[in-house]
Amino acid sequence: MNALPYIAIAAVAVWFISATVAYQVKLRRRRGPSRDAFIAAFSSGGEVLERIAGTVYDYYSALAIGRRYAVSPDDSYEEVLRAGREEIDDDAAELLSQLRLQMPTQQVLDDCPIRIATIRDMVHWLDWVRTHQPGNVRV
Repeated sequence: MNALPYIAIAAVAVWFISATVAYQVKLRRRRGPSRDAFIAAFSSGGEVLERIAGTVYDYYSALAIGRRYAVSPDDSYEEVLRAGREEIDDDAAELLSQLRLQMPTQQVLDDCPIRIATIRDMVHWLDWVRTHQPGNVRV
């Protein structure tokens, strides 16, 4: 029996585990603002925007296994969170659910002027989606 496939699978598993551990260590070492400071960055937008910001902070600060990390409004999805379009879309759907908002139709989304590249963009996108809900929705 040839052991080569097993060695290849083990090597991929070791690489995956190493990459995951390195990413978690990187998240834990990051120094960002406290939750209150993060929310204060959005205070000019009013109470609703602050509430959205708090939900976003809690969601992303829970990414590090075993210990929370402080997310910053200007954290880039691509560089800091290593997230692509699919992960951003998944995060947006989860955050909408937590905020009890509905995903708008594609036609409405196409009119959105916000392109999500940072955590700040996500907060503003969620607020934009809130203002484009059918009826009066309160977060």
